Amino acid sequence: MIQIGKYQAWWDQRARREKTVLICGAVLVLCVCIWLIMEPLILQRQRMIAELPKLEQDLAWMQDNVDQVNRLRGGNNAATTGKTALSIALVEEIMRDAGVHEQVSELRPTSGQGVMVKFSKVAYPQLMDFLWRLKNKAKARVTLASISRLQDQAGMVEASLSLGSDENQ
Repeated sequence: MIQIGKYQAWWDQRARREKTVLICGAVLVLCVCIWLIMEPLILQRQRMIAELPKLEQDLAWMQDNVDQVNRLRGGNNAATTGKTALSIALVEEIMRDAGVHEQVSELRPTSGQGVMVKFSKVAYPQLMDFLWRLKNKAKARVTLASISRLQDQAGMVEASLSLGSDENQ
């Protein structure tokens, strides 16, 4: 058990000036402890506030491109009939036309009649142009996509696309 009387006796033996110094020291230690807890939170808040305009700009850019993504994802053209075979050669030709051939990090066939294309760094508008040309020229569609914005590189994305032949349903 804590013996309060022992500490009280020790405190009572201190001179008034010594008590004042001890109280000021305890308050100072308490303030330093509170600061050490609060400083990382304050710095994180400042970083988040500074990053907010960039994130808002990215959101506006993405919202401006939603219509284009929806058009590319939008389904089949009623004028097409049957199934179009999708070949690597055709995809390469479309990539050259869209100007994204140099940015391809991987191009390979997938199971069935599909093609997998990976870009490690490509401009988003060029990627959308490639997909638009792919849909119109090859009658192909994206069956699976992973597109991520590259940090500190405005308008640049990393993309992994699984492409397949567009079929009438």
